[in-house]
Amino acid sequence: MAANLLDLAVPGLGSALALLGQLYTKYNQLKEGKELCTSLHTRLADFTEQLKTLSPDTLQAEALLLRLRDLIVEYSAAVESYAAESNLVKRVMKAGKFADEVKVYNERLDSIIAMISVRQTVVLVEWRSQFEQDTDDMMNQLTNLQASQKEIWRAVKQLATKKDIEDMVLVMKRDVSDDSNPESTPQPLDGIKRSIVNVAETKFLDGKKLPTPPSWLIAADEVTTHE
Repeated sequence: MAANLLDLAVPGLGSALALLGQLYTKYNQLKEGKELCTSLHTRLADFTEQLKTLSPDTLQAEALLLRLRDLIVEYSAAVESYAAESNLVKRVMKAGKFADEVKVYNERLDSIIAMISVRQTVVLVEWRSQFEQDTDDMMNQLTNLQASQKEIWRAVKQLATKKDIEDMVLVMKRDVSDDSNPESTPQPLDGIKRSIVNVAETKFLDGKKLPTPPSWLIAADEVTTHE
């Protein structure tokens, strides 16, 4: 189905599909999480191929193509944003949110597929186990970097001000599991987050130990604003 014909059906869909085709260059820029993205990319590409076999009436039903366009555009923006982040500290802070976003995009694709046929049930279930494996791999790739104290030091040094470093430390301490609490569940990135906190407090905050903030603390870059 040609891009210009798709644009006639839903303005912007053809360009969205072209954008999807260009994402592999962004995946190659990812220092971790490439498998997480390529798994969803494969699902999206396979589904767009299936669209060629559907009737125009089916494609127009319940704004299916419109939902697909919006999904691709939002997913592409999320990948580009994470791929553009070269700072290790900031990637550690954003990794969990990025993985959660990719999971939501998979679920949104499920809902679009379900609009066409209930026979896709197997496809809807299969991706979840692969997603969990890809997420674990992404976190392991970040965790394996914790031995590089030099890279952590360089990443912390790139933060603009002392206040930025303090804010980062507070967020890290908020998210790290509490070893003294038997009900606290260890998280995959606990190790590297503790290493980052140690480097930040020792090398950049003159040994000052910041208190662990309450769990409801919200960092400035975690607030979403709508214009």
